[in-house]
Amino acid sequence: MNIMDVFMTQAAEHGNSVALIESKEGEAQSLTFAQLERTSARAAAMLAQAGLRVGDGVLVFQPMSSELYVALLAIFRLGLVALFIDPWAGKNHLETCCRLFPPRPSSPRRRPTFYALCRRP
Repeated sequence: MNIMDVFMTQAAEHGNSVALIESKEGEAQSLTFAQLERTSARAAAMLAQAGLRVGDGVLVFQPMSSELYVALLAIFRLGLVALFIDPWAGKNHLETCCRLFPPRPSSPRRRPTFYALCRRP
């Protein structure tokens, strides 16, 4: 059993229950387990379509938010490895992370691409 098994069980059993609450622009906004499951499934499909495979690393540069949880669920759903980048660590830290775990292009002729998994409305 892993975190995705637990999440999928919760989504199946409590789909209409609130999974996340966050404040955006002074207003409380929430996502149900069903909404979180659907959104993370779409994000996982994007990553899979880009050619990411089990064991591939994904650099995560996203502040604490519902978007972060969507991205993590998408990453875990595909068996990818999440590598977190601390924005406060600076440019050298980011460059070191990219050197240690270089982005892999989705095709030999293309440059590596960064994907926006979630967009705010």
